[in-house]
Amino acid sequence: GFLVDVPGIGQLQLTGGTRGTNTNGMSLQFFFNREDVELFRKVPNFLDGISNTFLRIESSTIRDMAGNMAENKPSLPGQYVVADSFVEDYLAPELVAVSLNMTDGTLLLEFSETVQRSTFKSNFLTIQNGFNATDSYTLTGGTTEGTEDDYLVKLILSTVDFQQLQSRDDLAKSVESTFIVYGSDLVEDTKDNKIIPRLNAINPLQVAEYTRDRVDPKVFQFLLLDLNL
Repeated sequence: GFLVDVPGIGQLQLTGGTRGTNTNGMSLQFFFNREDVELFRKVPNFLDGISNTFLRIESSTIRDMAGNMAENKPSLPGQYVVADSFVEDYLAPELVAVSLNMTDGTLLLEFSETVQRSTFKSNFLTIQNGFNATDSYTLTGGTTEGTEDDYLVKLILSTVDFQQLQSRDDLAKSVESTFIVYGSDLVEDTKDNKIIPRLNAINPLQVAEYTRDRVDPKVFQFLLLDLNL
């Protein structure tokens, strides 16, 4: 298979992918699978340009028309294959799926690519009750689970936000009453591209999964009234 060399870090073994063409020839087009691409995006100062993009091919990767195996390039400076050209990542990330869990008070956000967790701002998220909202609530805070950059971000709602959503009659009560909108400052990808915004009545995102509140209420204290009144 293919090995991508990361100077100063080591090697990343590709786990899969697909060929772009099935015809014989002098060149081969190859598409990485998502797992490998997202792993690449998590490595600092990697795949930023020709200066840090190298490839090693194991001998069993491919054969010529006579059945000869490819030359095995050792992973030593000057002996791996250097990229001839490089196209920078200029695509803005998108939010592609959301799950709201009203039992444990969490939002699971899935993005089209790995994002920088440090740039995530939950107070840019607004939950609304329809495509063209009649009721909405903008989050005031919350904390993300974990610290690593990823294309999945789990947000633990603040107590204030969770209680506000619980108190609304027609907001965040089902898939049909839960949509997400936000501006471009919500988050950035690992190349500092801002997210594509989702706006009310234009392109709000309906949640893919909704878990209703299954926690039974409990009485923690009570006030004894003056029975002499």
